[in-house]
Amino acid sequence: MEKIILPYFPTHEFVCFFTIIHFRFGYLCRMFMRYFLIALLLYFVIRFIFRFVLPVAKATKEMKGKMDEFKNRMEEQQQQGASANQKNTQPTSQPKGGDYIDFEEIN
Repeated sequence: MEKIILPYFPTHEFVCFFTIIHFRFGYLCRMFMRYFLIALLLYFVIRFIFRFVLPVAKATKEMKGKMDEFKNRMEEQQQQGASANQKNTQPTSQPKGGDYIDFEEIN
C-alpha cells in the first residue's frame, strides 16, 4: 500500500496568525477606503462651491449693484424732471395787464 501524501495544511497556530493579519489588513483597507471616500466627497463639494456657488454669488452681487445704480439714476432724473415742471408750472404772481376781449361766433 502506498502512502498518500496530503497537501501541506498549515498548523493551527499559523491559521490563527494568518486570520489576525488578514483581519487587521481588512480593517486598514476599510479605514483607508473610508477616508479616501470622505476626501473624494470633500473634493467634489469644494469643486462645486468654487465652480458654481461663488460665481453665481458674485454675479448676483454685481447685478444688485447695477440695479441699485440704475434705481438711483432714475430717482435723480425724476427729481430733476419734477423740479423743472415746478419751475414751468408756477404761476406768476403779477397779473397780466390788458383789456378783456370778448369773442363772438362766426357762422
